Amino acid sequence: MINKTRNSVLVILGIRGRVGDLVFKKYRCGKMVTTYPVMSQAGCSVFQHLQHDYFQQAVQNAKAIMSNPEQKRHYEKLSGKSSARHKALAA
Repeated sequence: MINKTRNSVLVILGIRGRVGDLVFKKYRCGKMVTTYPVMSQAGCSVFQHLQHDYFQQAVQNAKAIMSNPEQKRHYEKLSGKSSARHKALAA
């Protein structure tokens, strides 16, 4: 259920987010009130499964890098604000 609204008291007060089973959203085209989605029934798409597998492999590779002290030092020396683990995960 999606309702475009202009005069709802909650929307006028500037409420955004979830209130009970309703979700208040603000877009360029106006303010919307929708029902809270039930994701327990939804399955993952093929692309989502592929991304999940890809990320699992990246985590395994990062763990292997972090377990090797020489490689860990290499990633700690790389420039940037992120941790060595995050740099290894991105590699």
